[in-house]
Amino acid sequence: MRTSTDSNISVIIPVYQDTKALSHLLNDLQPLHSMILEIIVVDGCREHDGFVDDSYDPALDELLANQPKVRLLRCSPQRAGQMNHGAEQASGELLWFLHADTRLEASLITDFEGFFQQTKCQWGRFNVRLDHPHKLLALVAFMMNWRSRITSICTGDQGIFVNTDLFRKIGGFPSQPLMEDIELSKALKAVSQAYIPQHRIQTSSRKWLNYGIFKTIRLMWYLRFIYWLGVSPQRIHQLYYGKANSSK
Repeated sequence: MRTSTDSNISVIIPVYQDTKALSHLLNDLQPLHSMILEIIVVDGCREHDGFVDDSYDPALDELLANQPKVRLLRCSPQRAGQMNHGAEQASGELLWFLHADTRLEASLITDFEGFFQQTKCQWGRFNVRLDHPHKLLALVAFMMNWRSRITSICTGDQGIFVNTDLFRKIGGFPSQPLMEDIELSKALKAVSQAYIPQHRIQTSSRKWLNYGIFKTIRLMWYLRFIYWLGVSPQRIHQLYYGKANSSK
């Protein structure tokens, strides 16, 4: 049985020009350092022969220069690949995948205490709330959490955590540009049920506000439906970013 004083969690954060949001998340993680072995930030800035492309953000290196327990890696800017790359380098017994725009409470430490003290579940995810007070966004968060509880299918926004050995045994995230969290969830729920902590994490409402709340809900349900029908992740990636960019 473990306690919160065991440093056995590797936090993996894929980023792509997310320095400002990341700085807030790193501050949120500080009260949880007793249980965190390392924080692996994986930048989606392309690097080749010692050179980086124009997505390189020097502010990221400055931010991480004096951060305790933080390591910076770089690889191609595909989120699944970034998370797998971070997991390959991780030393912790548990992998915790977080988006850079996630916000946390120090009370989450008790959630991991509960997870380590039980033996039934080998992975889990958090319920979420969105960072804007719009009532429709509260409904969106409720539906996200409800759907995930019913289906055991999670999104990356929900802070998935998984036993490292299990993650590697199932092959990690599939190499695809979208819906990689759905495929990971399918593989994990075949092994054990998900552990759902008491506390919630907060995620950004940016995509709903930028594209429109109703339009985003409709788009997300449509993309999930056609993915279920067998449309390729590559085609869905084109549709998603084409629609999102058309709102700008």
